Amino acid sequence: SCGVQACLTQGLSRFDVMRKGPTDDPTKVRGWGFAAGSHTTASGATGTDSSEARLTLHENGELIADTASIDNGQGSDTVMAQMISEETDIPLSDIDIRRFSTTDELDDILGAVASRSTYIIGAAVRDGAETLRQTIVERAAERFDASPDDISLQDGTVRVGDTEVPIGEFVDEDGQLTVYGDAVSD
Repeated sequence: SCGVQACLTQGLSRFDVMRKGPTDDPTKVRGWGFAAGSHTTASGATGTDSSEARLTLHENGELIADTASIDNGQGSDTVMAQMISEETDIPLSDIDIRRFSTTDELDDILGAVASRSTYIIGAAVRDGAETLRQTIVERAAERFDASPDDISLQDGTVRVGDTEVPIGEFVDEDGQLTVYGDAVSD
């Protein structure tokens, strides 16, 4: 317990005294009420915090990332896009961050509260971006009969030696490549 019951009991007794006591000014009226709230950060509510993200690369090179993050002006969409771009070298202008639906198959424990957007949701996005990069490098290595060490991603393209192809050429037959990322707090 965090003492809410004790606070309520003490507050109620204080309100009783205030309600019965006189006022010094007959034009003032006494009123009383109560409000309660909580502020949950990280794993405070559950003991473990987690989130998932879905990254979908389209054949035109654009990427859509579905996350639990909600950008209320704090820049979390920019942070998520930067994390993806840093890992995949897809230009920021080709990355779209979206909120996944509550009916979606993706999971998120606490939503966009406190600083968890960067730490937990961002970690899920980064994990997805790492998986996307690895998948593209593996497909390119197979396609070009090259070592994965010889494959690089640069500005939305896949490069091996003098050969450069758009990253969108490595999507599945349906025109997209979808990967998932997840993160769980320690």
